[in-house]
Amino acid sequence: EVEDIKFTHPSTPYAVAVDPVHGKLYWSEADFRGIAAFGRIMRADLNGDNVETVVPTAFNSVPNALALDLENAEMFWNDTQADSVNRATLDGDFRQTIAVGLRQLEGIVLDVVAHKVYWADCNSQKIQRANADGSQKEDFLAAPNFCPKGLAFDAVARQLYWSGAFGSSAPGNRIQRGSVDTLQIEDIGSDATQGPWGIALDIDR
Repeated sequence: EVEDIKFTHPSTPYAVAVDPVHGKLYWSEADFRGIAAFGRIMRADLNGDNVETVVPTAFNSVPNALALDLENAEMFWNDTQADSVNRATLDGDFRQTIAVGLRQLEGIVLDVVAHKVYWADCNSQKIQRANADGSQKEDFLAAPNFCPKGLAFDAVARQLYWSGAFGSSAPGNRIQRGSVDTLQIEDIGSDATQGPWGIALDIDR
């Protein structure tokens, strides 16, 4: 059964993340006024009640990907308008920009055990990672004509999964995975015409 989760104002929602421990739904959204964008991160109960702003409205901001670290009570997000990766507490306090100058950001995911954050940057044709505080930034995967989109992480097997387009290569669109420790990469699926985007894992099955 599908039901609507009601929002209190007509903004464009982007990313969504669930906190099952506290029964909360987080989402990012933005308003567009001409060429200007005003983005924020919101929180509500799982049924849509008790809506509140956790990261206030910011000019030139479109937070388009969101990940929660429930163990350390933090959230991380990409801002495709500000070209940055950011973090704050789950209440929106102690906001910090941990990476900048990243054009066309897509997915973001966390390796909570290793205190790492991974993000997809289509413009630079890379998946990059850094410590949760932004230190030791490095390339995880870089390839010509590579446009990574969605990211997902299997913390038990320590495998990163991603979807993306590979330009004119055949097949051009793929879902892949790779060990975050050994960097061994393998194809999971491919389709020459349909471009995969979001990706999620069901670890328990």
